[in-house]
Amino acid sequence: NNKIYLAMGNTDVDIEGVYPNVMQYLSDYIVLPRVSVELKKANFIARISEIISWFLSGKPRQAHTLGSNLNTKLLMEFVREKNINVIILETIFSGELLDFEFCKKENIRLVAVEHNVEYKFIKDCLFEMKIPAWIESNRVKKYEQYILKQADFVVAISPRDAEVLAKEFEIAKMAYLPALLPRATDMWSNRDSDYILFAGSLTFYPNYYSIMWFLKNVWTKFNKMCPN
Repeated sequence: NNKIYLAMGNTDVDIEGVYPNVMQYLSDYIVLPRVSVELKKANFIARISEIISWFLSGKPRQAHTLGSNLNTKLLMEFVREKNINVIILETIFSGELLDFEFCKKENIRLVAVEHNVEYKFIKDCLFEMKIPAWIESNRVKKYEQYILKQADFVVAISPRDAEVLAKEFEIAKMAYLPALLPRATDMWSNRDSDYILFAGSLTFYPNYYSIMWFLKNVWTKFNKMCPN
């Protein structure tokens, strides 16, 4: 009798059209209205207005782009209507959409998934991009600590991250969940291909940084050894 629901925000895509393979597993879903303008598509005035709004909010940029009273109201109504008793935050910033008092009152369990120690990740990314990092990284650190304290359980996808989070934020209920990949024997047997595929967006800085490192430090040597 378990049911799975999906909530998404700040997206303009046709969910059913883009994710038809996901739809078969969902009991229902909700797409929340876009809160902030998409900077890449906005004109100069809209960009400046959005940046000022974010700066004055005191919140991390990723949280500011999601949160609104309307979206919180819509999401909590959806949770109540569907009788949802566990909410998984795929990113801590989606906590901006929740009414924590409502969740506690209704005994809804919150599970936060940490893809990184977010404030360290933001700091490193902005530093590499030559952008002053202390304002945003401090905002993220405070926000991250607050959200993780609200969660009933925290999942990290790196053992090192789990260790740092547990120590720095005093998180007791935490687990490291390794990525589940096929065994090497399954991945490479009966394969005859001259291609390597990297399935990740290069607009995400760590992906771009990692690919550049791989090309410079690994691929050039490998290509000399195996030119075909």
